[in-house]
Amino acid sequence: MTIVAHNIYKFCASSLVHTVFLLFTVIMESHSIPADWKVHKLFPLHKKGSVSEVSNYRPISLLSILHKVLEVIVYSKIIDFIYPKISKTQFGFIRNRSTLQQLLLSYNSVFNSVESKRHTEIVFLDFAKAFDSVPYNELLYKLWLTGITGPLWLFFKDYLQNRKHFVEVEGCKSDLLPVKSGVPQGSVLLDLCFFLFMLTTYRLSALLRLCFYLLMMPNLLPL
Repeated sequence: MTIVAHNIYKFCASSLVHTVFLLFTVIMESHSIPADWKVHKLFPLHKKGSVSEVSNYRPISLLSILHKVLEVIVYSKIIDFIYPKISKTQFGFIRNRSTLQQLLLSYNSVFNSVESKRHTEIVFLDFAKAFDSVPYNELLYKLWLTGITGPLWLFFKDYLQNRKHFVEVEGCKSDLLPVKSGVPQGSVLLDLCFFLFMLTTYRLSALLRLCFYLLMMPNLLPL
């Protein structure tokens, strides 16, 4: 059924576009996402270690096509507003920046320190289960601090709250469980939400203000 639905959206786009436009308009004006869109199936993606350990899997949310199309529209409207606020040390999730540039900048910093005979230390920080542990209230507060307010902020509030998910493995489905924290992995707005959350967190850190640091979400590399 999922494949058929995808093909319907693809081949009947011209016939559906007006109806979808009206649906998206109602959603944005009412700041309310359909309840069905807030129930998503989790695909357990194995990361490392034993396949029998639940903690070795990353939960990827399989969202509806229309849900993701709406997210793409919202993302495209926000990114230009957010872009000037982004630090030059941020390399993850940013167009025209890459991990290679980050590594070259890191290498240059260390090389210059060594050549100048300065004491140099590198600290690698990794946030465990970073995407799953973002508190909703703090994320909404930091969205407001960034300048996302009014109707758009209300949209994000409804987007994050009252979500439920379940896991399906080999045709067996688990019970529905409430999502109490985190941003759905697999959503288009995931990177944007987590980046904005961490952006204000870095600014509040007195330690990082004393360091030269490079960001590659969800990792941070002070030098």
